[in-house]
Amino acid sequence: MMKLQIQVRKSKICYKKIIFCIVLWGLMPAFILPVQSVHASSLFSNIEGTYNFQLSLLQITGAIDTTKVGPVSVVLDEEEILIQKWNAGGTFSWDRTGINPGTQLALRAYDFDGNLLETLNCTLNIDGEFSVGSSIVTVDREALTAAINDARNRYEQAVEGTSPGQYQPGARDTLLAAIEQAEAVRDNPDVTQEEVDEGLVALNSAVLAFESQKVSVYLSNIEADYSAHLQLLSISGQINPEQVGEVKIDWNGEESAVIWGTNGSFTWSRSGIRSGDLIKVKAYNFAGTAVLETRSFVLNSSGELVDAAANIDECFIATACFGSKFEPSVILLRHFRDDYLLSNSWGTAFVKAYYRLSPPVADFIAGSALLRTLVRVLLLPLICLVYLLYYPVYLSVLFFFGMGLLLYRRKRAAQMQN
Repeated sequence: MMKLQIQVRKSKICYKKIIFCIVLWGLMPAFILPVQSVHASSLFSNIEGTYNFQLSLLQITGAIDTTKVGPVSVVLDEEEILIQKWNAGGTFSWDRTGINPGTQLALRAYDFDGNLLETLNCTLNIDGEFSVGSSIVTVDREALTAAINDARNRYEQAVEGTSPGQYQPGARDTLLAAIEQAEAVRDNPDVTQEEVDEGLVALNSAVLAFESQKVSVYLSNIEADYSAHLQLLSISGQINPEQVGEVKIDWNGEESAVIWGTNGSFTWSRSGIRSGDLIKVKAYNFAGTAVLETRSFVLNSSGELVDAAANIDECFIATACFGSKFEPSVILLRHFRDDYLLSNSWGTAFVKAYYRLSPPVADFIAGSALLRTLVRVLLLPLICLVYLLYYPVYLSVLFFFGMGLLLYRRKRAAQMQN
């Protein structure tokens, strides 16, 4: 009887093993795909080489990432040879005679502006075997180049003047100086990644300052008077009565309509407003169904109403440590702010406090590569949680994986006790 019980127990354990393996096998693709999407591969892939001793002919085939790579070349005996044979899918082929075994060569990938992105070292050994060695990733100038192109387009399209839609006199010259400084950083052959990141942050700040100099089409001459003793804020301004049908002021998520005169001037006052509060002046169409323009302001500690239009879409600290507000992680955090934080009172209060306290912290972080790296590491758990919030299927995968791991460890513990 004892032997029979032992056999039954063993059969149950075997049965559990089978179920556990099946569950893990079914979930395996869900674990593999996210890892592949997070860890970026080299710009080169499937690099292979074949050598013909009789003809001293070396042929190299492979593929490149056509979304990032433009020209591709081979460096052989200090000669750089442009690869002409590659199709729209990114696969390429290159061959050359007169190459002896023991030759060192390298593949180079450039971006569409001719900047070197990556160098892939290769070797043809004395036995005629081709092997791929180390990959040297050059300084990534892609984000800085995109920001320069965007700033250049803004500069070329901008017109200075006092009419709505134009920019304040001198704004274009200031932006042009920032663009030229960023271009000097990008075109410096000895530039470091840290200098490129700092140049990107500086150019983004210059663009934000430039946009804040734009003369409003619908709202203008916004001024404020604040009494700290009474916590009373009074706002006056001007609208374009030919295009604006209604004006509302949003304070702490509560909108109140504003009455204006025949010339388009308006005033608004409210008590109970404190330093750090976020106030939005909104211009609507005549039907009152669409917002034409929103001017956002923050009441600072000095009682001044600071125009926050250039900064309201920023996650200051995340932008400072990642280098651009267009980085996927920063975009994800901005969506989280808009979809979850600003949809309730406590989240709005947190965002207001963040806008008040974070700019000097972000400036301090932006000036240090070590701090930027440290903050990126600290933000990683938050970014992962937000990602799981938007993609709950991965959360369920982690749950089942954790449950399977827990069951497996319990089973192992039971086996060790027996």
